Amino acid sequence: MKKLFILSTLSTMLAVGSFGAETGTVINKNGSKGWTKADTWLDGDIPTYNDSSIDEFVITFSREEGSTSTEAYLDIAKGSINSGILNYGNGVSYILTPVLADGIETVTINGGSTSNNSKCQVKIDSLTSGKLIFTGNKDKFYLNGNSMATDVTVEFQAKMNNSGWNCSGFKGHLIINESQSTASDSNKIGRLSGTGSISILKGHLTTTKASSSGSGSSVNLQGSSMLKINAGSSFTTSSGLKVMNGDIAGAINVDGWQTGFSKNVDNIQFTMGSKIIFRDTATLNVAAGDTTKSRTYINDGAVVVSEAGAGALKFNQALQLDSGATLIMNTSNAIVNDESGNTKLLVSNYQTSSFDGVANANLKFGYDIDDNKLETPVDTNGDAIVNDIANLDMYDASTLNLWLNGTTLNIGAVSQTGSDSSSIFTLMLQDDVERGSLFVQDFNGLTTLEDVETYISNVSGEDFFVEFANGISADGGYYIYNVAVPEPAEWAMIFGAIALSFVAYRRRK
Repeated sequence: MKKLFILSTLSTMLAVGSFGAETGTVINKNGSKGWTKADTWLDGDIPTYNDSSIDEFVITFSREEGSTSTEAYLDIAKGSINSGILNYGNGVSYILTPVLADGIETVTINGGSTSNNSKCQVKIDSLTSGKLIFTGNKDKFYLNGNSMATDVTVEFQAKMNNSGWNCSGFKGHLIINESQSTASDSNKIGRLSGTGSISILKGHLTTTKASSSGSGSSVNLQGSSMLKINAGSSFTTSSGLKVMNGDIAGAINVDGWQTGFSKNVDNIQFTMGSKIIFRDTATLNVAAGDTTKSRTYINDGAVVVSEAGAGALKFNQALQLDSGATLIMNTSNAIVNDESGNTKLLVSNYQTSSFDGVANANLKFGYDIDDNKLETPVDTNGDAIVNDIANLDMYDASTLNLWLNGTTLNIGAVSQTGSDSSSIFTLMLQDDVERGSLFVQDFNGLTTLEDVETYISNVSGEDFFVEFANGISADGGYYIYNVAVPEPAEWAMIFGAIALSFVAYRRRK
């Protein structure tokens, strides 16, 4: 590969380095081949390079002594290169390797207007720090390189079409901040795997499908990575998604499943690994209604918080809570698993040797992201928080720790899954639950109160209570609580104490 090295020296007042240069910009040549124009480009000059043997341009951005500017500008729309270099469709492709030196922190690369067919491939694997900003009105830009340094930020203010970029060493920060694309015609990028972060501030991003054999998901964000999606923006992936941290106010769409992941299981579609919050404007669609797809998974130790609206978070078969996982529901019925609006939770560990195992997970309602009780556990519209779970499946000997915090939870069926029917799963009441706040229609097919009690423990008080909701049989389901309902004599004492307090208050007044 033959390269042309260009040194762009930036003046104190004007930070510009470009194929179509501004007054005062100096381009110093490095190499045996030169531009057709003079070394100093004046206003109106349009440099043209006619040597097709040069297929990569290394441009170093620096500044003159005494300059305090930290920004540079590269306008590829004003220049042209012989079409024999690289050709994408009807347009010419430049391969540019920017080098930021001498205090330059940001380079803006302009791809021109919709009438300009030139496209640009930019190598980022040689950058160790700084920020690249891409502007223009067309999908001109392709990122070239299999790694992206941690201290590099790439921001697209123009539409990106980079469906072939499969980056296994993704680091740094990728920002989508443009309004040209639609959800059906979005920015495109290939598979990403690494510790980098993605922010979709404005616009839409789609990943291309990964190979179906042992290649992992389309996006596997590890470590301390962050996925941020603003309201009105979206992220779509067709081959699975793994995210450690997320702040989601827009839309996530996931189809296809992950393959070749670290735990040797190929049928998880969406894995949440650390701390993720779904805001009130968030939506999620993980192959909803498609029973051929498998589960969504909250990893061990992860915390997932939902502030989304009713039915906004749509999963496929089940939402699985691993050992140590915490799901916090701060609104009513945000999670659904099928077209009828049912919700299915599975408490089960995700093991290396098998799909399911014993888990100890947490389910909380009306809590903030720091696990502190909210003073008033109400929905975003001001109504009391009420959640309905159609199925709660507990793997053999697993435990679900439950904090209701004054909200209401109705469960259609609590059932046991796994091969050891002699093991006892546990529903652990962690705070005060009043009668009527926790209702279970069917508790593992049991018909006696004594049998149901064997599956329940209470850590907030000395006793808990299980009773038939209809007062006579299991047909009406069960109320489970640990705050005793006062007897008539106790009610009399309570009202008497209130009356005495009122009298004492009036006397003091």
